[in-house]
Amino acid sequence: MSAVQQAPAGERDAPTGGHPERSRLPVLVCVDVEPDGRLLDRSRVQPWVGFEQVADLLEAARSGFAERTGQSATYTWFVRMDPQVAETQGSPTWPATAYAGRFARLRRAGDELGLHTHAYRSTADGGWIVDEVDQAWVEHTVRSAHAAFRESFQSTCRCFRFGDRWINDATLDVVEDLGIGYDVTLEPGRHPVVGPIRLAPTRGPSADFSSVPGLPYRRDPSDFRRPDPDGRSGLLLVPLSTHRYAPLVAAALTACRRIRHPTLRPEPVETLNLALRPALFRHVLARVLARPDVAHVALLVRSEPLAQRLGWIEHNLRILLEYPGLDRMVVTTVPEGMARLGLAGGRRSAPLDGPRVSRPAPPRNRPWSP
Repeated sequence: MSAVQQAPAGERDAPTGGHPERSRLPVLVCVDVEPDGRLLDRSRVQPWVGFEQVADLLEAARSGFAERTGQSATYTWFVRMDPQVAETQGSPTWPATAYAGRFARLRRAGDELGLHTHAYRSTADGGWIVDEVDQAWVEHTVRSAHAAFRESFQSTCRCFRFGDRWINDATLDVVEDLGIGYDVTLEPGRHPVVGPIRLAPTRGPSADFSSVPGLPYRRDPSDFRRPDPDGRSGLLLVPLSTHRYAPLVAAALTACRRIRHPTLRPEPVETLNLALRPALFRHVLARVLARPDVAHVALLVRSEPLAQRLGWIEHNLRILLEYPGLDRMVVTTVPEGMARLGLAGGRRSAPLDGPRVSRPAPPRNRPWSP
């Protein structure tokens, strides 16, 4: 049984092949809405220029996707509202206030707003560390960000992504406890990354995604990497699209990247990201779409202000717009894309006034020190 078939029979809609529109391949454009950089300056509030620029490009591409597919194009935006944002921007709700007009326009276009969190915390010397070892801190980042989302947007948060290619079972329990229906963190095939090649000081390695399925599934409660054939979880895990290179290709790419990161270990997997070099994006996209079992395409873009990457994003959007067969796809949100597969997340929703079960009080944001 494939992972996409893990929902209980009574939960699935009619087979996707039964209606021509439902048989379209869902293309999920997932945008991380976050600050410019990682080790942020606390001395002044700074606009998120990368988000502004990436949003401009995606909004401009919307009409082209609609023309090619014959259907409106919608995206999913994952907004940072965690403690690092609160500390540097003055409030976790700052993005919603600063970009209120932008988010209102995106929602009118049918886009989905979700939540994106990182586990950054202050260090004793005034720096930052990604603390994925202290589970109480991780849970605090998720719960506090979720509260800020609800306060800001006055709506249920349906979609979630954790940052830095990390997640664990306990954190997914929290996500489900909050009534969130869809997690889009997983990058199938990715092995843990440790040491200085992670992009910020970090306690612990990234998660091991090497064995996770490439199709949407409901997790085994004891190990999120395994599907649960009984479909007991209300949380639907929607993996990003990845491609595993042949060994020689992986070695060549690693050699090129070691010019910038000398300690880089060979990584034979590439995630479909709009900020890839265009030739690489075209290659990965073609390989993802060539899979006989492809049920969805989920591509990522992080809002970074680098001029070169903005050029690549613009180029890659043209590649996607001109791709043969786009007329048999639909660019849509994560919940709508899963609905086209007969899948729905969030069956066990939390009440509006709080989580389903009580939890210990969150930790105070004390600086971390070894």
